[in-house]
Amino acid sequence: TWAAPRTAAILRAAGTYGTESFASLALRSPEPDSSPQLDRLPATIRVEYASLAAGATVTHAASRRWILRGTVEYLLSGGVDEPSRATVPFQLGPRGSLGAEYSLTRKDRLVSEVDASQVAFSSGSQIVVLSATEAWRRAPSPRAASTRRAGVAGALVPRDEAAAQSSRVYPLAEAAMAYRLPADRLELRGSVWIAPVVDRLSGQVDGRLQAALGGEWNPAPSLAVRGRIGAAQSVLSTGDRAITLALADVAMSVKVTERVRVEVGTRGALQQPRGASQWVFFVAASFAAQPVRF
Repeated sequence: TWAAPRTAAILRAAGTYGTESFASLALRSPEPDSSPQLDRLPATIRVEYASLAAGATVTHAASRRWILRGTVEYLLSGGVDEPSRATVPFQLGPRGSLGAEYSLTRKDRLVSEVDASQVAFSSGSQIVVLSATEAWRRAPSPRAASTRRAGVAGALVPRDEAAAQSSRVYPLAEAAMAYRLPADRLELRGSVWIAPVVDRLSGQVDGRLQAALGGEWNPAPSLAVRGRIGAAQSVLSTGDRAITLALADVAMSVKVTERVRVEVGTRGALQQPRGASQWVFFVAASFAAQPVRF
């Protein structure tokens, strides 16, 4: 991270490699400014999997009320050998976004954003997605925040030898809320939204209605209990392409030291059609490294 009085830049990169069990993927907490995406689970639970995400974000405070933001990143993920790619195709491509945030009052902000991404799959399909949204973010108190977002997205499948070029327009809408109870002991988050999703297994665009609800309770400074549920339903697809997803997890984490935390929990997933279901019990440990200053 680099910061000046009015400008800040963040460079980031994250990668994984190994034998992946998709039943153990975490369901991210719904955030007021960024809703999670629920992905389909592959028929083969364990695959040789790799992923990499690298990018940069620059934020500039143009004035007391205006904040400008730009992001560029490159993403790749999927199976690393032929049997794994037959289950989870390898996908890669760039993404970029430009946004402008205007403070109406101390409690209200308007956020305009345009986003573009391109994804190429090892299975042969390519997809370009363009979107434009307008959001109203409101924080009536230090304990509450909400977001209402609306826009439109377009998906373009370039022409190839097998099929002609095709395009489709999708609606974008979202409502999200976060609330923290007194004494900062309990925090609740919820969101519902409709948006196009590039399916990581089929390489096709699916318009989905999704919802997520999460909560975290801190009965003691070193103890936290959280629970999360999420669901997704295809709304513009029919037949075998229409899917229903449901995920849920509950976990307890203990802060062993200032930098070490241990978590124990369980997570389940249900997928239709074909009635696929998975349930796992997990134990995880995380270590927070000392920040390095340059």
